[in-house]
Amino acid sequence: MVRIFYMLAFMLAGCSEAAAQSVYQFSPFKGSALEQYRHLQKDSLSYVKEDSCFYFEMYGTIMSFMCEYDRALNVFDKRNNAADSFSLDTTRYNRKNYRRIDAKKEILRLAAQHDVLLLNDIHHYPSPRVFLYDILDGLRKLGYKYIALEALNVQDTLLGQRKYPVVGLTGVYTNEPTFGEVVRKALELGFTLIPYDYGFSNMKDRFRVSCLNILSSIKGVNLNKDKLIVFGGYGNIEEKTKNRLGYLLGDALNQDVLSVKSNVYAPHGLSHSNAEFKYLVNEFKIEVPSIIKHRTNIKGECYLTDGTVDVTIVTPEAYLTKMYSILSYKKGVCIIPENIRAKVYYMTITLDGELNGVPLYQVLVKPNSAQVFYYTAKNRRCILKLMDEHEGELYKLELL
Repeated sequence: MVRIFYMLAFMLAGCSEAAAQSVYQFSPFKGSALEQYRHLQKDSLSYVKEDSCFYFEMYGTIMSFMCEYDRALNVFDKRNNAADSFSLDTTRYNRKNYRRIDAKKEILRLAAQHDVLLLNDIHHYPSPRVFLYDILDGLRKLGYKYIALEALNVQDTLLGQRKYPVVGLTGVYTNEPTFGEVVRKALELGFTLIPYDYGFSNMKDRFRVSCLNILSSIKGVNLNKDKLIVFGGYGNIEEKTKNRLGYLLGDALNQDVLSVKSNVYAPHGLSHSNAEFKYLVNEFKIEVPSIIKHRTNIKGECYLTDGTVDVTIVTPEAYLTKMYSILSYKKGVCIIPENIRAKVYYMTITLDGELNGVPLYQVLVKPNSAQVFYYTAKNRRCILKLMDEHEGELYKLELL
């Protein structure tokens, strides 16, 4: 079961199952983000020799754990020379026929009309996680009670009691700081978190078994009262593609689920032209997550989508600049003591009282006298640590 869990971390972006099996023996998704980074750097030739897609997938994902989001995009999109999103007819999708509406308001409006909401994650980029964080309060008020998360490890049985994610235990993608904050906030609001991506023997059975796991976890639940959110990879949440999780779940529940994608029109790396995304952002002057909706609501063409879901969100690059404000973080600057500057390699910001909790912020320290960082402004005591490349503590400071 653990083997399958870690294999998934680097199979979801199109790397072959055979490649994933062959390299599982030296999977880096264990330990702290710095451990993972150093392991990947040390054995990079071994990974590239086995499968370059696998290598770039892992490298990009680990960079996101370390809050190096631009670097994560650039590295991740080198896998298999990632192609552009689906072709867009720019003569048709313009402001004459379509209009831009705020995604947060529209998703909450639509979610009120459904009992099951499916949202997609981007495993190497935080924008969908920040968006989920931003709408959690609204969804809870609408009666949503359960969140089924692809990223959760079924073996972390104490998560609900502990109320925070643990590095290397709660999940793989939950090691990314904004995902950690999603988990904390969801538990704080009283959501019940459900792991579902486990227990299958081959990839062909994955979505079928995942669907059964979710159904088992909500057995006897009145979804009209206690509604369900599913947060997983874009392949998971497609409801209009046969035998994907969204399709199977809607069929099993005999419900019209609400499926929302945010990976189609989102920032990509420098190797990816992403022309359609850039066109939409410029044409509709998009600065926050938005939905492109037909002005006259023509049947079957109400929202711009890729045909696999109900709604597609366009998330501009500018959204990331608002991320720390949405998370209620403050910006700080650490003046690195002169006597340790030559040794400092890594910085973490963690919550006081959490035992190996996922950091709020972590970053490779550049060789200079000061380092910018971000930490919570919610009256929670934080601990700043500066470490050497082997995670030996060089400096510690309490942040209030």
